[in-house]
Amino acid sequence: DSLSRASSCCQDYSTLPYATANAGDDKWLPIDENSPVFNFSEGKSYFAAFKLPQNSGDLRITVAAEIGKTLYFPSVVLMDSQFKVTRVIDRSVFTYKEAQLLAGNRIEGIFTVDRTYVGNPNNETYMVIYTPENKLSETTTILSEAKLMARATAVVDPGLKDPVIPHSPWGLLKLQIEDLSGDTGKDNMY
Repeated sequence: DSLSRASSCCQDYSTLPYATANAGDDKWLPIDENSPVFNFSEGKSYFAAFKLPQNSGDLRITVAAEIGKTLYFPSVVLMDSQFKVTRVIDRSVFTYKEAQLLAGNRIEGIFTVDRTYVGNPNNETYMVIYTPENKLSETTTILSEAKLMARATAVVDPGLKDPVIPHSPWGLLKLQIEDLSGDTGKDNMY
């Protein structure tokens, strides 16, 4: 309901409120009713927007959505310095990762931003994480705790049904940005 009542914060991609992202970032992003809303081509969504680091090597970006009683299933739009969409990272990149040790069930996508492309040194300058409105009626099936425990202890699966998680307009994301050019050669230092 809150999403349908919320009004769009901005007119186009160039007017979105971009936070600065830095190489080495490893942070949690709550997406909730306090997050800005924008009318994407797939419908209205709460979102988080970032300006990517420019003075870096190639970037490996990981976006993970924690699975609780609901799931904010992310899509990522990458844009150049003129706010032209260069690509959309969608469902084909995001995969289900089952709970392990301290990491809970999550949907995770890993992609690279190439900084070596000679034709456009400022390619993929902006990133927006949102969930398509048409995906809100979908669900994601995860492994049951009993099945995970059976796998971990090498016993027979008890055969319980796996939980079906409804998608939600908000949730908890984890964003990690790694500069792939950093730390090379440091292993050989005394």
